[in-house]
Amino acid sequence: EPFDSEKTNTYLKQCQASFFEHRKSQDVMGVTFELAADAYQAFYLLLHMLQHFLRAGFGLKLLCDWVVFWEKPVRKEEKDTFIQLLEGSGLIGFASIITAVCVKYLQLDREKVAFLLDRESFDKKTVSSFMKEIFEAEEFGHSDTDRMVVLRGTKLTDYIREFHHQMHLSHPKAGQYKILYPILWVRTFFGFVYRNRKLRGISSIAILKNAKKRSRLVTKMKLFQKNKYEE
Repeated sequence: EPFDSEKTNTYLKQCQASFFEHRKSQDVMGVTFELAADAYQAFYLLLHMLQHFLRAGFGLKLLCDWVVFWEKPVRKEEKDTFIQLLEGSGLIGFASIITAVCVKYLQLDREKVAFLLDRESFDKKTVSSFMKEIFEAEEFGHSDTDRMVVLRGTKLTDYIREFHHQMHLSHPKAGQYKILYPILWVRTFFGFVYRNRKLRGISSIAILKNAKKRSRLVTKMKLFQKNKYEE
């Protein structure tokens, strides 16, 4: 699913060819598998977490995957490539806070991920708040019906950006024509309100309040803001 940053989406599309080019063969119990190189595997894991986080959230399982991955030896060249991928996509902050949480709560060896923690640091309160968010989400946000989306900030422009993004997700073909935007905005808005009330049994106001609370964490991560394409 595309993000609400077109420049980041463009960068990720450019990474697709490199993803398949950078592979390695690994023998597992006598069977040889073609796997992504460590830098690209880590990047995929991170994108997977981010997709879930920007919607209802995710539980501990994906954090455990992160710990298991970085506990094994990873060559410096792969770490450098991973940093380049993070800088290009604007995900340094997200990768750093995920890693900080794993170090503090899941016993991830700090020395093995120091190259990430040194890039972006977060205070103890922020790290604790993020872990609380993980616990509240449980398994992919199934614990609360008002967990649906998180924004890049808490300003009015952040709500407008996300609303426009949702319009494109709901109407991918029609959304290519700007002349149809007013109609699609109206359909998206009333569809959002209807589904919340009739299908989910929750008010749209409750969803927006929850989104605002969770979005404060995203503001501190500076999500997508360090994209090389935006410099």
